[in-house]
Amino acid sequence: MHKLKYALVAVLWLSAASAETLPPPQEIAFTAPVYQSEDTIELTAYLYRPEGQGPHPAIVDLHGCNGIWPVRSRPWLERYLNWGFAVLQVDSFGPRGQDNICASLFAIPTWQRARDAHAAKRWLFKQSWVADQEIYLTGFSHGATTVLLALHDDLNSKQPFAGAIAVAPWCLDQFGNSHTDLLILIGGQDQWTPAQRCRVMISVRPERVELVIYEHAYHSFDAPGVDSIYLGQRVAFDAQVARDARHRAREFFRERVGAHLRRGELLR
Repeated sequence: MHKLKYALVAVLWLSAASAETLPPPQEIAFTAPVYQSEDTIELTAYLYRPEGQGPHPAIVDLHGCNGIWPVRSRPWLERYLNWGFAVLQVDSFGPRGQDNICASLFAIPTWQRARDAHAAKRWLFKQSWVADQEIYLTGFSHGATTVLLALHDDLNSKQPFAGAIAVAPWCLDQFGNSHTDLLILIGGQDQWTPAQRCRVMISVRPERVELVIYEHAYHSFDAPGVDSIYLGQRVAFDAQVARDARHRAREFFRERVGAHLRRGELLR
């Protein structure tokens, strides 16, 4: 009983310590174009800023089909801030009256969210504390598929993203990116977003794409504590894979972010 009590206290203390490393975000709003329409929509996003006046490199971060999911996003946000990035976490669902579209993935199409990503980039570009040539794009699952579409030449040729990371995307039949380096991290056992699609995609156009397949990993391999069947498919955390994915992300950024902008672990 005492061991259980002390273990519980330790877990709560570690959770509190982790929470303290992530400052409360600033809620901001910006407008994005509606796909195949002259209309616009006002979106909500959550801004996390590192210490200091900047200029800071920045990341537009896109959630998965279950909306903003702190279990998965918090460890990434903590690292991004430690590496010196500002992060704009875009909520593509709430302003459209949704919170989870995993059972109906086209309720909010990825090609619409690609417009959201570029609208977020334009907002960051206007901020004096952002290094405007150092705006990156990251996404998970539905958001990762959105990353691929957002990098398409038609959208990304003017003021392109400086780099992008897609974790567990549904890879495209054709990939039209020629302006932005892309890192894809995906599980070989992923039943939601099969890794084989990514192999095929980059076999057609491999330029500027690095594909890392973790052969024994499932969807949500970077979401601590997760191991379940969700809508008929397995999702499971893998601590070793998650560590390697974050290491690769750090190296990806370290190779691209200007030396004068590197902070925290990006300096090492």
